[in-house]
Amino acid sequence: MTVELAVLGASVSGSLSPFLHESAALALGHGIRYGARSCRDEAAFVIEVRAFQQRSARGVNVTAPFKRCAYVLSDERGLEAEEIGAVNTLCFEPSGRIRGDNTDGPGLLSLLTRVPAEVLGRASVLGAGGVARAALWALSRHGVSDVRLFARDPERASAVASFGARVDDFEGGPVEAGLVISALPPDRIATDRALAALPRARSNTVLLDLAYGGLGFETDLVVEARARGYTSFDGRSLLVAQAAHAYHLFVGGELSVIEQAMRDALKGRDSLSPLL
Repeated sequence: MTVELAVLGASVSGSLSPFLHESAALALGHGIRYGARSCRDEAAFVIEVRAFQQRSARGVNVTAPFKRCAYVLSDERGLEAEEIGAVNTLCFEPSGRIRGDNTDGPGLLSLLTRVPAEVLGRASVLGAGGVARAALWALSRHGVSDVRLFARDPERASAVASFGARVDDFEGGPVEAGLVISALPPDRIATDRALAALPRARSNTVLLDLAYGGLGFETDLVVEARARGYTSFDGRSLLVAQAAHAYHLFVGGELSVIEQAMRDALKGRDSLSPLL
């Protein structure tokens, strides 16, 4: 039986999710069909979700800006989704109910286990969106207690901040941390704002940019931070980690095997961008 899946978001024509899920299915011997649908607004997003549900699809992945809408649409939610306040994976149950989960948080949590322990004494998160909150959740779950959230709008940041994070702004001084997680958009204005706040890296300072560019291209923030001495990774690392968790929810299988299949496929297609 072929399992139907898709990714829904504002602009998903260049999404790597279909490639990752279909690569995992090929490696594991599963049959899936994975599409990508861009939605102009929340109303269009809801229509697409209902359409996939009505034709007995297994579920959909959800990208910005509809993760909060997906949260509201869910009849029941996983613990991570409840704590983070956002849903990026919707599973359609045979009963007609929709289960919402958040795989960004668990994906980031798994990445933190690969970061050298000595850099995790202090962490900084840049940005005030839903992914920033997932990053704060993962840092808290991993036991990182000294966390600062930097944002242009401290009021908005205060609404996102949780799990013991302290709020600051980009005017408050350099972002001193062993680990810097950027949840900013990959545009030049946001990149320049982040770079202006970053000091010269200490030994082993890690920067994880949750945005990613096209195949063979890293984000400007990753490239320029690496030139300053940071060990830098772009959002492909999170993309794979969260996609493996979503595939496990949709289809099943051993999580580590799923993720390795996705990592191998992406490395074969884009060897220039290292994965954490």
